[in-house]
Amino acid sequence: MVRLQYLALIATSTLASNGLIAGIADAMARRCVLQPNAQCQNADLEGTQRPGVNVRGGNFRGADLAGSNFRNSNFSRTNLQQADLERVQFQGTNFTEANMTKADAERANMTRANLTGANLTRADMEGVNLTNANLTNANLTNADFERANLRGATVTGANLDAAEFCRTIMPNGSVNNRDC
Repeated sequence: MVRLQYLALIATSTLASNGLIAGIADAMARRCVLQPNAQCQNADLEGTQRPGVNVRGGNFRGADLAGSNFRNSNFSRTNLQQADLERVQFQGTNFTEANMTKADAERANMTRANLTGANLTRADMEGVNLTNANLTNANLTNADFERANLRGATVTGANLDAAEFCRTIMPNGSVNNRDC
């Protein structure tokens, strides 16, 4: 944070005549603080390493979290609509009642994640690892689970209407090729 303030101070004093202050202020406004109720819409958080963080109730709509590490974190009741969650490490993370509509979680690791009551409508879950995850009462309508691993996952009460399965390992270990 000190570095950002220092950069802003340098920019203010040396670039004022070039009209670049507005651009720098915009860039700083896109930053977010990872805390409960975080407001991180469209934030670029790619590659962030913050295991164990609590952002419960936050807004990450359209944010880029690709390649990040949020193991054992709390994303409950968080808005992750249209967020880029590709290759994110979410092992043991709490997503209870999170909104992940149209999120792209391709190849994310959600082993042992709690997605109870989460909304994954039209989410791209291709190649995601959901081994031993809890998807109780989750809405998985039109979610793409191609090559996903759901071995040992709990799906009691989950809405699987029109979910896509191709080379998908199901909770019982069988392979579902229904939509190949």
